Amino acid sequence: MHHVPILTEGMADGSSMEYTRQALKATGYYIDPEFWYGEAKSCCPPNPGI
Repeated sequence: MHHVPILTEGMADGSSMEYTRQALKATGYYIDPEFWYGEAKSCCPPNPGI
């Protein structure tokens, strides 16, 4: 199953990613820097579902 995310302001400005990183860190889960830090990249094609 794959999702087609709705681009929100928090996604666009990075605040959603930062919130998620902090929440995961607070649980003690390991955060793999390769996937959680740096520039975010989309895994979706430009026009998903079309």
